[in-house]
Amino acid sequence: MIEGVQQARRSRETGFGLILAAGLVNTLNQAKTEDDLAGRDALLGELRNLAQDYPNDAAVRWLLAVGLRYTLNHAKTEGNLNRRDALLVELRNLARTYPDDTEVRGSLARGLLSTLNHAKTEDDLNRRDALLDELRNLARTYPDDPSWARRYWCCRSPKFCKAPAV
Repeated sequence: MIEGVQQARRSRETGFGLILAAGLVNTLNQAKTEDDLAGRDALLGELRNLAQDYPNDAAVRWLLAVGLRYTLNHAKTEGNLNRRDALLVELRNLARTYPDDTEVRGSLARGLLSTLNHAKTEDDLNRRDALLDELRNLARTYPDDPSWARRYWCCRSPKFCKAPAV
């Protein structure tokens, strides 16, 4: 897989970055289930490099955000809270770098929500409240962010989906 990433980075073919990024994210998730954490981290590094090589490709950027969020959640289940927190900072930075990218913002919001839920189970109520404030700020700053939020909540609770999707 890593050799394929290197070839894609050299080729710069349109659309190839997206396909490769999708393969990296899928393999990253499989590496976690296979308990290959070093392999997962190498794949995340390659995904970061790919996003740097394709800075204007929103799909590659979104898949980087997804990979960061998946790894953030994995870090919590692994008990590696420092890594989880570092990945959340990286997600925040990605969202700040691309403030108009709703899909990256969506991954950030889901990462914040996941970390907020972890903070409650970790009995870190100050952190929980700070994360909730950050989510509130996102909602105030981007009140029209539509599709990802509705998709996220509709798959979890039909009561949030009574209004038609925007």
